[in-house]
Parts: sequence; structure tokens; C-alpha cells
Amino acid sequence: MSSLQLVFGKNVRKYRKQLNFTQAKLSELLDISPSFVGYIENGKTYPSFKTIELLSIALQVSPGKLFEDDQDLTPSDSINAYNPGVVLIVQDLNQIIEKYTKFTEIPRTKKKPRKG
Repeated sequence: MSSLQLVFGKNVRKYRKQLNFTQAKLSELLDISPSFVGYIENGKTYPSFKTIELLSIALQVSPGKLFEDDQDLTPSDSINAYNPGVVLIVQDLNQIIEKYTKFTEIPRTKKKPRKG
């Protein structure tokens, strides 16, 4: 999922709530299912150009407003937007490193006195 999908979805949710619309009400206006509205708002699907146009009409904003990033993404949203698989691998590696560094000590060598 791209960060643009997340931004778009968060904006759809924001403007929908500003109008006090439920997902069901918005879906009724657009003639789509409420679950599809949820998928859009959660950044799980790409809406068509026609759906974007209908959303902008129903939400009373320009289509461009739905793509504007107002920095409401949390840091974890931003990271997960790029590649959630990589994030999970890094988290797993950090756990493994943490686990094994607790049990492994680096041997310290004693300095030998210099002759001389």
C-alpha cells in the first residue's frame, strides 16, 4: 500500500466525518458497498477515477483536496506505507538481536604490561 493511498483514505474519512456521514450514508450516495468505503478509508484499495469524482462531489471538496497530505499520518503509518513486509523483518531481526545479545558477552582481553 502506498502512502498516497493512506493519505487519500484519511482525507475521505476526515471529510466524511465533517459532514456527519456514516460509511453507510456515503456508500448509499455513491452506490457502492459500505465495506468498499472502509477499504478506501483504510488505504486497502484504489478507487477508480469515477469513484474519486463521485467522492469529491458527495464530500463537497475538490478531487485534489482528497490527495493533499496534511501530515496527519503517524510515524508508524508512514513507515508501514512504504513496505510493511520490510518493517516486519526489521522488527523480527531486532527481537532476535536483543534476545541473543543478552546471553552473549564479548570477552575482554587483559592488557599485558609492557616491558621496557
